[in-house]
This record gives sequence, structure tokens and C-alpha cells, in this order.
Amino acid sequence: MLQGFCKTNYLLFAAILLLSACSGNVMQTTVFSDGFQQLEAGAVPCNDPSDPAVYYIPERGKLGEWSLAASFRYEGFSEAWQIRGEEGDHYLAQTFTNLNTQYEPLSLITHPMIVAGDTLWRDYTLDVEFTPMDKFDKCGVVFRYNHPASYYFFGIEGNTVTLKLIQQPVTPLRPIEKILNIKPLVWTPGDRFHAVVSVRKGDIHAILNDSVSMYARDQTYPSGKIGLLSDLPARFHRVEVKLLRGEQRRLNRRKRQIERRTDYRIAEHPVMVRWKKLDTPGFGTDQNIRLGDLNGDGNKEIVLVRAGPGEGGKPGPIRLISAMDLEGELIWQSGDPASEQVTLGVEQPVQVHDLDGDGKREVIFFDRGWIRVMNGRTGAPVRSRRLPSAPESICSLSFGDLLGIGRDNCILLSDRDRRIMVLNEKLEILWEQELENGSQPLVYDMDGDGSQEVLTGYTAFGPSGGRLFDAGAFIGDRCNGVSGYELYLDGRNIPCLVYAAGDWGLVYSDLNGNLLKQHTMGHVRFFSVANFNAEEPGLEIVTSNQWGSDGLMHITDASGKISHRFMVSSGLNRCVPVNWKGDGEEFFLTGTDTVSGGLYDGTGMLAVGFPSDGHPELCYLVQDMTGDARDEILVWDRESLWIYTQENNPRMGNTYQPKRIPLYNHSVHQMDHSLPGW
Repeated sequence: MLQGFCKTNYLLFAAILLLSACSGNVMQTTVFSDGFQQLEAGAVPCNDPSDPAVYYIPERGKLGEWSLAASFRYEGFSEAWQIRGEEGDHYLAQTFTNLNTQYEPLSLITHPMIVAGDTLWRDYTLDVEFTPMDKFDKCGVVFRYNHPASYYFFGIEGNTVTLKLIQQPVTPLRPIEKILNIKPLVWTPGDRFHAVVSVRKGDIHAILNDSVSMYARDQTYPSGKIGLLSDLPARFHRVEVKLLRGEQRRLNRRKRQIERRTDYRIAEHPVMVRWKKLDTPGFGTDQNIRLGDLNGDGNKEIVLVRAGPGEGGKPGPIRLISAMDLEGELIWQSGDPASEQVTLGVEQPVQVHDLDGDGKREVIFFDRGWIRVMNGRTGAPVRSRRLPSAPESICSLSFGDLLGIGRDNCILLSDRDRRIMVLNEKLEILWEQELENGSQPLVYDMDGDGSQEVLTGYTAFGPSGGRLFDAGAFIGDRCNGVSGYELYLDGRNIPCLVYAAGDWGLVYSDLNGNLLKQHTMGHVRFFSVANFNAEEPGLEIVTSNQWGSDGLMHITDASGKISHRFMVSSGLNRCVPVNWKGDGEEFFLTGTDTVSGGLYDGTGMLAVGFPSDGHPELCYLVQDMTGDARDEILVWDRESLWIYTQENNPRMGNTYQPKRIPLYNHSVHQMDHSLPGW
């Protein structure tokens, strides 16, 4: 039985609503309603196992009008929300328990949460009915939601009714929660609750079952979506959102203003137009496309790699390699043309590079224990060697100048985890090492002696394989990637390294592995370094989050200060820099779809959109293909590949040409850096 009936407070709240209804803009309009009867029992959010940073699946995480707010590295979390039926009545069930066997939270910052609505909703009434099936943690509603660490919560928490504010953590894995109101409650699992939350500017009124009423004043978040949250099994029966007519008119005006400003901003930049449309029947692939001048004609040809399915996240066997020119004509094929690309696989260790320095590029790849080199012009085998000590998990192949001869003739093989091997151009092993955890290797001459060091994970190796330092001693999560950088402090540049440190955020260290700076900003999966704001000194860093804060992005300036924080509806992305204008300032790419993708500027605003022309959206790659120094964008799926360029291509005059990771070291797992160059 529910206790603590508070009739006076309830009547006061009802009177407030009634008085607000007497002002001319009183009539309320239902803008969102879901009784979960439209979806079939058994429906769950789309859970494609492919990497969301690499493959765009528009249905990923969607369930009707709802979207999963976060992902979590525990089995069952992605299938937590399900439509279920009982005697013909459907409800939305949350089936995951966010507790371990000792009833301790698996995570304090990541919760099973599903959201809907509009980020521009400001003043509204949220009406929800739900039934918690257990009693150990939170179950209730979310409002004014901005991202998975920025919202208000109202609902049951243990034996209390709680109204609280949740903010972005400043220490790893520890949320900032401000209790705005709390009251005791006696209840039993299986009781059905009716929650009503009304927000008007800074005033928050909440009622549970007409018996517990709460009020708080807080203006931290002026607007945001609505959502459902439960750390324990629960049922949600009905959701309704209403706006006053005056608020609906304000919302429509605000949307028109944003559309006009976006149109003005887009009009300032070169429009995206299609340059090439190439069909790839019978040899199209997943993410595994490489670029390089195979025949010496000055143009980049396209290498498409098909592989069989791998086990446990390992690369599968390479079955077909096809070389195609920019007119869509096949140059050569090696392997079985009848093979099919049936899965969205992992990145294959394949590159295009002039390994021996003779001016002619080869196709080099690792496959099932063998390192192989093929003639780039014909696809004919050149040489190969079996590497008995190489694990099957090798998934990265890149090159570096570890011998100090002025040419990248050393081959780096890595599983981006615990093993790294270095070979010379004769395919002989120079050295190999094991480490705690790795990432996509980066070759970087830290000491300026002409020989490059190897950075993988938090570990740095010298050119001869000696371990120089491990910067991850205090960091409690694996490294997702590393890049060189220069902090601009007190008028001087300080060379440093930057790590995507997962839940530990963005970590800066000096070139000896000593901590300089840290930003806790959620689970940082990717970042890139470029001149995203030409009006400020130095280079900026753009980050993208996963695991608990999917789609949350930050921009830091050259001093390491966070200048912008925003969400992109495309979710996790690789923050790839795009030299679109050629004037020294770059954009970054969040995705290639017409709704949530596009090129964004250094303030987090859309600058260039993709045309609605039916282009493929599965994968993308950024590279100068026309030769005017500005970037083109390649987009493809298994059936075709399209290339986009600027409407004013070629650009006349001096054009920005940034220095980047060499094309023969390209990986979707790299932390891109784009250094100034003309």
C-alpha cells in the first residue's frame, strides 16, 4: 500500500495548472503519445553487431519512435528494452538488471535508458505509467534530456521517490547527481505508478500516484527530450507529452530560426556534388577499401578486399582482391571472383605502398600466417613469407621509417591489443613485443633523430623495439588511440601526446609519458587533431564518445580548454577532418546520411550537408581524389561507390594542403591528425 497521501500539495499543484490554463495560451496539444500497441510483441531495438563508427545502419538502436540512449559493455544490455504482451495488452519491458551478484551497480553512469522527442522541447507535461518489478535501484522518467549524462530524473529509487539532476562527470565513472527533492515511500514490486511531471521555465512540479507531490526550481537544462530509465526489470505502459499552444508556437518559430541559420551557414561553403558513381557488382565490399596509384598514371586507384567471416572479432580469410580505376573499370583481380561478402567484417591488414622504393606501388597484406606482396599494376605475386610467431588476430598493417633511412620500409603488424611485430622490406622480423593493451600503432619521431618511435596503447617503443615508457599506469581503461599534439600554453607550444583513454577521457602526456592534463568527458573512443577554428591559435581536438555517452562530442582548443560540447544524432563517429574549403580551416565528418550526417564546423554546427540523391551510406573515406588538394568524400556499400567533391572544383589559387597520416597507413581505428601545410 502507498503511504503519505498529500492532498494539500496535490490540490495546490492542480490549482497552479488550472491558473496557468487561464492565460490565453492554455490549451494543451499532445505532441507525443505511445501506448506501445503499434509494435508487435517481441520487438526489440535494432542491434547490429557491426562497429557503429565504421558502418552506418539507420535502424541501429531504434524501437518505433524511441532510441537507445547509451550502449554498455555487458551482455543483454543492448536487448534490454522489449515490447511484450499480456492478454492482448502490449507494454515496453526493461529486462536488464544493472547490478552484479553482490547487488552493487555495474555502472553508476550508464543506465538502461530509452529516449524520444525533441531537444527543443522546453515547457511541457510528461505523463507516464510504469510498474517496477524489483526494488533495488532506479525506475522512472527522464525529462529535459540532452545526453546520457545530462538530464532530470523523477521516479522510484529504493524506498524513496526522488527528483534529481544528473550532470556530466568530472571524475571517471562517478556521476554528479544533485537531489532536488526526495521523500520516503512504502511500496511493493509490481505496484503500478502514475507519474506526471510539468516543467515551466525553471519550475519543476512532479506527482506520483496523486499521493506524492514535489516541487523544485532549477534552470540547469532549459530544454530537452523525454525518456524512460530503469536499472531493474520494469514495465512501462503509457507515455504522453503535452505542450501548451503558446509553447507549440514558440517551438515552431525556433525551428524556423534554426533552419534559416543553417541554410545561411551552408550557403557560405562550397556545395557538395557527385563527381563519380561507380558500380561494383560481384566485387563490392564492406569497409575494406584502400587507395593508391597502382599504375603510375598519377591517379589513385581503388582496391576492394573481400574476406570470409572471422571468429571472435578476428579478420577472416581474404578471398578476393580487386583493383578498379576511377572510371569503374577492373584492372585486375586476385582470388575467387565467386566469393561473396556476406558479413560486415573487421578491418583487414591490407595496404598499398611502395615498399622497396622503386617508384612502383605494391599491394601488401597479411593473411592466415603469411605476409604477401603483389605487383600493384598486375596483381601478380612478388614475394611472401610465412610468419609462424604471428597470431591469427593480426588486424593492422602499417609502415614506418624505423631504420632512419628516409623511407618507410619497415612493416608493422599488430593485433591492436597485446602483440606487435616489425619486419623489414625483405619480410624478415626485426623485433616483436608483447604489451598490456595496444591500439592502432602510430609511428612518430618524438626525439627528432630521423628514426621513428612506435606508439601503441599507452606504450612507446624505440626504433629497435626497446620499451621507452608506459603512460597508462594511473589509467583504468584501455587506450583507444594516440596522436602527437602541441599544447599552446603561455605563448609557447609544448610537444605532447594525446590519448583517447576510454572512461578516463582525454589524457595529455609529455614525450616521456608524464601526465600533463586530463579531461573526464565520458568514454572517449575517437578524436582528431586539425585546424577547426582559424580564428584561434594552434590546433583544436574534436572527440567522439561511446559506452554510456554515445554521440556526445567535445571540442578543445589549443590550450586544452573545452570550448564546445554537443550531441550528434548520428552517434559515435570517427571525427575525420575534411579539407573542404581549402582556406586553412577544416570541417569534421560525422556521417554520410542526409538526416544526421554531414560536415560540421569548429563550433559543432552543420556546415555542409549531403544531397538527398539516394547515395550509399554504409561506409566512407576522406581523401583528395581530383588533385586540387581539397578532399573528396567516398561513400559506398556492396553495390556501388560514389565520390563527392565541391561544386567549384578545381579551386584556383593557393590551396591548403594539410599533412596527415600517410594514405598507406590508413586505418578506421587511427586518431586522425591534420597538420597545417600549403
